[in-house]
Amino acid sequence: MEVKRIPFKEARDAFAKKAVLPEARFRSLAGEIGEERAHSVAFSVAGIAREDVLSDLLGEVQKTIDQGKSLWDFREGIDEIMERRGWAGLNPYRLDNIFRTNIQAAYAVGRYKQMMEIADRRPYWEYDAVNDTHTRPTHGAHDGKIYHYLHPFWNTWMVPNGYRCRCSVNSLSAEEMKEEGLQEETQGTDLKPDEGFRFNPGKAHWGEGLARGAIDGVQKPLKWKPLSDKGPVDFGRPTKIPYVKMPAAPGKRKAAYTGAGMSEKEAAERVRKDFHKAIGGETVQVTDAAGDPLILSDHLFEHLSLDGRETYFPLIRDLVESPFEIWLTPEQAVQTGKVRLMKRYVKLYRDEKKRGMLLVAESHRGVFSGYTFLRGDKPKYFQKYRQGQLIYGK
Repeated sequence: MEVKRIPFKEARDAFAKKAVLPEARFRSLAGEIGEERAHSVAFSVAGIAREDVLSDLLGEVQKTIDQGKSLWDFREGIDEIMERRGWAGLNPYRLDNIFRTNIQAAYAVGRYKQMMEIADRRPYWEYDAVNDTHTRPTHGAHDGKIYHYLHPFWNTWMVPNGYRCRCSVNSLSAEEMKEEGLQEETQGTDLKPDEGFRFNPGKAHWGEGLARGAIDGVQKPLKWKPLSDKGPVDFGRPTKIPYVKMPAAPGKRKAAYTGAGMSEKEAAERVRKDFHKAIGGETVQVTDAAGDPLILSDHLFEHLSLDGRETYFPLIRDLVESPFEIWLTPEQAVQTGKVRLMKRYVKLYRDEKKRGMLLVAESHRGVFSGYTFLRGDKPKYFQKYRQGQLIYGK
C-alpha cells in the first residue's frame, strides 16, 4: 500500500511568512522586539551571514514542510545546492539541528492554530514528553500534566522547548477528562525551558487574537503599528531626506492606454510590459544597496492596484539599488497581535513639476512586494517609513 504524504497546511502557511535575516541583524531585531517575536517573523542560522545561503536553507526547509519530506531528503537537497554553488557541505549535525528546530517550530505553530480553533470543544491541553534516556529532566517533569489552554503555563512551555526537543501537546475534551479520571493542574511551575525557547511560538506568530478567532480572515483590513520607536535620530540620520533628480522619465498610467482606445485587458497587459522593461525582464534578481539579493517579479501584479503607481515603474531599480535608506521595520497587527517584518527602501525624488515625492518600496523574504509614494517634504509624513533598524544609509 502506498503511503500518501499529506502537507501540514497550517505549518506550511506559518513558515512561508518568515523573512531571511543574517545573524547580526536577527540579534539586533531580537534585542529590539524580543526573541520570541523575532523568531516568529525571521529565519536565521548562527554563524551564517550570507543571505543567499540562508535563502537556500530556508527554501529546503519550506520544501520539506510543503511536501512532507524527511531529514534525509533535506540533507540531499542541501548537499546538492552546496555542490552546485561550489561550497563545502554543512556538518551533518548542524543540518540535523537546523532541520529539527525549524520543522518542529513550524509544526508547533500550525498545531497551536488547530488546537485554538477547537478550544471551545477541547479546552484542556496535556504536555507529553517522550520519557526516554534523551529526555531532559525539566521536560520530563511536566509529562502528563494538563492545563486549561488559557493557563499562563502555555505562554512559556508550549513546545518545542529546546534544540532537538521531541515533546508534544495533546488536546482533551471535558468528557475525556471525566472518563479517564484526569485532573487539571491549576498551579504553575518554577522550572523553565531551555534558553531561547521560553515563549509560545504559536502565540508569537498568530497573535493573541487567535483566541478570539481573529486570524487573517478579519472583516476589515489589518492595521499595523510599529514595534520599534527607533528612527533617524537614533542612527544619526537627518530628519529631512535630501531631494534627488529623477533618473528616468515617468511612465504611462493605465488610464492613458484606455483613453487611447485600448480595452481594460489590453491596457493592463501593456502596463505589465512597461514593468518588464523597467526591471529588465519578467523576473530578475538584483543586489540591493545593503548587498542583499532581491527578486523583482511581475507576480507583484497579483496584489498591485493600477491606481497611478505604475507611473513610477522606471524608478524601481534605482530605488532598491541606490536608496537613501533601507529600514527593517517590525510591525504588529492591532486587531490580532500578529507580527510581521517589513524591509523598506526610502528615497525622495523631485518630480517634473519640482514637487517632492517620497517613493517607498517594500520587500518580504527577498522578494519585491509593493511600493507607494507620498508628495511633500515634511518629515512627519515620512516618519512611519523610517522606523526600526537602519541597515543602510547613504
